Amino acid sequence: MGKLKVSLHDEDGDLIFEGEIEEKNIQLLYDDEGKVEDAAILLHTSTPELELDGVERVWVDDTDQSIFAVHAPADCVGRPCCIHAPSDHHMRDFPRHWRFDRRIMERICPHGIGHPDPDDAAYQRSAGLPYDGVHGCDGCCVDPANPVQTGEGVWPRAVPDGDAA
Repeated sequence: MGKLKVSLHDEDGDLIFEGEIEEKNIQLLYDDEGKVEDAAILLHTSTPELELDGVERVWVDDTDQSIFAVHAPADCVGRPCCIHAPSDHHMRDFPRHWRFDRRIMERICPHGIGHPDPDDAAYQRSAGLPYDGVHGCDGCCVDPANPVQTGEGVWPRAVPDGDAA
Protein backbone atom coordinates (compact mmCIF):
# COMPACT_ATOMS: atom_id res chain seq x y z
CA MET A 1 0.00 0.00 0.00
CA GLY A 2 1.16 3.48 -0.79
CA LYS A 3 0.13 7.01 -0.07
CA LEU A 4 -2.87 8.78 -1.55
CA LYS A 5 -3.29 12.48 -2.16
CA VAL A 6 -6.15 13.77 -0.02
CA SER A 7 -8.05 17.03 0.10
CA LEU A 8 -10.33 17.81 3.05
CA HIS A 9 -13.00 20.46 2.73
CA ASP A 10 -15.28 21.95 5.38
CA GLU A 11 -19.07 22.22 5.06
CA ASP A 12 -18.72 25.39 2.97
CA GLY A 13 -16.35 23.70 0.53
CA ASP A 14 -13.27 25.55 1.77
CA LEU A 15 -10.03 23.56 1.64
CA ILE A 16 -8.77 22.78 5.15
CA PHE A 17 -6.10 20.17 4.36
CA GLU A 18 -4.28 18.87 1.33
CA GLY A 19 -1.56 16.27 1.53
CA GLU A 20 -0.69 12.59 1.43
CA ILE A 21 -2.02 9.91 3.76
CA GLU A 22 -1.17 6.21 3.89
CA GLU A 23 -3.72 4.25 1.84
CA LYS A 24 -4.35 1.89 4.79
CA ASN A 25 -5.79 4.83 6.73
CA ILE A 26 -8.45 5.72 4.16
CA GLN A 27 -11.71 3.84 3.97
CA LEU A 28 -13.74 4.19 0.79
CA LEU A 29 -17.51 3.77 0.94
CA TYR A 30 -19.22 2.52 -2.22
CA ASP A 31 -22.76 2.89 -3.54
CA ASP A 32 -24.85 0.00 -4.92
CA GLU A 33 -23.23 0.40 -8.35
CA GLY A 34 -19.70 0.09 -6.98
CA LYS A 35 -18.85 3.80 -7.31
CA VAL A 36 -17.09 5.63 -4.49
CA GLU A 37 -19.70 7.76 -2.73
CA ASP A 38 -17.71 8.86 0.30
CA ALA A 39 -14.46 8.34 2.15
CA ALA A 40 -13.37 8.34 5.76
CA ILE A 41 -9.91 9.02 7.10
CA LEU A 42 -9.04 6.68 9.93
CA LEU A 43 -6.77 8.38 12.41
CA HIS A 44 -5.61 7.01 15.72
CA THR A 45 -3.98 9.19 18.33
CA SER A 46 -1.47 6.38 18.81
CA THR A 47 -0.10 7.00 15.29
CA PRO A 48 1.41 10.49 15.40
CA GLU A 49 2.69 10.24 11.82
CA LEU A 50 -0.94 10.73 10.78
CA GLU A 51 -1.28 14.15 12.41
CA LEU A 52 -2.82 16.60 9.98
CA ASP A 53 -1.42 20.08 10.50
CA GLY A 54 -4.14 22.69 10.70
CA VAL A 55 -7.01 20.21 11.05
CA GLU A 56 -8.67 20.14 14.43
CA ARG A 57 -9.66 16.71 15.69
CA VAL A 58 -13.28 17.20 16.49
CA TRP A 59 -13.88 14.21 18.77
CA VAL A 60 -11.93 11.12 19.83
CA ASP A 61 -13.97 8.00 20.63
CA ASP A 62 -13.17 5.64 23.48
CA THR A 63 -11.12 3.39 21.17
CA ASP A 64 -8.82 6.30 20.26
CA GLN A 65 -10.20 7.07 16.79
CA SER A 66 -10.38 10.71 15.76
CA ILE A 67 -13.72 11.59 14.23
CA PHE A 68 -14.03 14.64 11.97
CA ALA A 69 -17.14 16.67 11.16
CA VAL A 70 -19.03 15.78 14.33
CA HIS A 71 -22.11 17.96 14.81
CA ALA A 72 -21.92 20.85 17.28
CA PRO A 73 -23.27 20.29 20.82
CA ALA A 74 -25.97 22.88 20.09
CA ASP A 75 -27.34 20.63 17.32
CA CYS A 76 -28.44 17.93 19.77
CA VAL A 77 -29.82 20.06 22.61
CA GLY A 78 -33.04 18.59 23.95
CA ARG A 79 -32.44 15.01 22.88
CA PRO A 80 -30.06 12.22 23.87
CA CYS A 81 -26.80 12.15 21.92
CA CYS A 82 -24.26 9.34 21.99
CA ILE A 83 -21.44 11.91 21.89
CA HIS A 84 -22.57 15.01 23.78
CA ALA A 85 -25.44 13.88 26.03
CA PRO A 86 -25.84 10.10 26.40
CA SER A 87 -29.11 8.98 27.93
CA ASP A 88 -29.11 6.88 31.08
CA HIS A 89 -29.21 3.54 29.21
CA HIS A 90 -27.62 0.44 30.69
CA MET A 91 -24.66 0.48 28.22
CA ARG A 92 -23.73 4.09 28.97
CA ASP A 93 -20.45 3.06 30.61
CA PHE A 94 -19.39 0.74 27.76
CA PRO A 95 -16.66 2.29 25.56
CA ARG A 96 -17.92 4.01 22.40
CA HIS A 97 -16.52 2.95 19.02
CA TRP A 98 -17.41 4.71 15.76
CA ARG A 99 -17.95 2.28 12.87
CA PHE A 100 -16.80 4.14 9.78
CA ASP A 101 -18.04 1.36 7.51
CA ARG A 102 -21.62 1.50 8.81
CA ARG A 103 -21.65 5.06 10.14
CA ILE A 104 -22.96 3.99 13.50
CA MET A 105 -21.78 4.30 17.08
CA GLU A 106 -21.25 1.05 18.91
CA ARG A 107 -20.81 0.33 22.59
CA ILE A 108 -18.19 -2.35 23.25
CA CYS A 109 -19.41 -4.70 26.00
CA PRO A 110 -17.07 -6.35 28.53
CA HIS A 111 -16.89 -9.38 26.20
CA GLY A 112 -15.52 -7.28 23.31
CA ILE A 113 -18.74 -7.32 21.24
CA GLY A 114 -19.88 -4.12 19.50
CA HIS A 115 -23.56 -3.33 20.18
CA PRO A 116 -25.31 -0.36 18.50
CA ASP A 117 -25.53 2.62 20.84
CA PRO A 118 -29.22 3.15 21.76
CA ASP A 119 -29.02 6.94 21.40
CA ASP A 120 -27.42 6.71 17.97
CA ALA A 121 -29.94 4.07 16.87
CA ALA A 122 -32.85 6.26 18.01
CA TYR A 123 -31.43 9.29 16.21
CA GLN A 124 -30.78 7.38 12.98
CA ARG A 125 -34.33 6.04 12.95
CA SER A 126 -35.84 9.47 13.75
CA ALA A 127 -33.83 11.04 10.91
CA GLY A 128 -35.03 8.39 8.44
CA LEU A 129 -31.52 7.07 7.88
CA PRO A 130 -31.08 3.46 6.79
CA TYR A 131 -30.46 1.53 9.97
CA ASP A 132 -30.87 -2.19 10.58
CA GLY A 133 -29.42 -2.72 14.06
CA VAL A 134 -27.76 -5.96 12.95
CA HIS A 135 -24.75 -6.93 15.02
CA GLY A 136 -22.97 -9.87 16.57
CA CYS A 137 -24.87 -10.10 19.83
CA ASP A 138 -24.11 -11.83 23.10
CA GLY A 139 -27.13 -10.36 24.88
CA CYS A 140 -25.36 -7.47 26.61
CA CYS A 141 -27.50 -4.96 24.70
CA VAL A 142 -30.70 -6.31 26.28
CA ASP A 143 -31.60 -3.98 29.12
CA PRO A 144 -32.14 -6.13 32.23
CA ALA A 145 -34.78 -3.64 33.39
CA ASN A 146 -36.69 -3.90 30.08
CA PRO A 147 -35.91 -7.21 28.35
CA VAL A 148 -38.73 -7.05 25.78
CA GLN A 149 -37.70 -7.75 22.17
CA THR A 150 -40.13 -6.47 19.54
CA GLY A 151 -38.75 -7.58 16.19
CA GLU A 152 -38.06 -3.93 15.21
CA GLY A 153 -34.32 -4.28 15.07
CA VAL A 154 -32.50 -5.38 18.16
CA TRP A 155 -33.42 -2.67 20.63
CA PRO A 156 -35.49 -3.56 23.64
CA ARG A 157 -38.32 -1.13 24.21
CA ALA A 158 -41.39 -1.02 26.36
CA VAL A 159 -44.48 -2.73 24.94
CA PRO A 160 -47.75 -0.98 25.87
CA ASP A 161 -49.97 -2.94 28.27
CA GLY A 162 -52.16 -5.41 26.42
CA ASP A 163 -49.89 -5.68 23.34
CA ALA A 164 -48.13 -8.92 22.62
CA ALA A 165 -44.36 -8.87 22.57
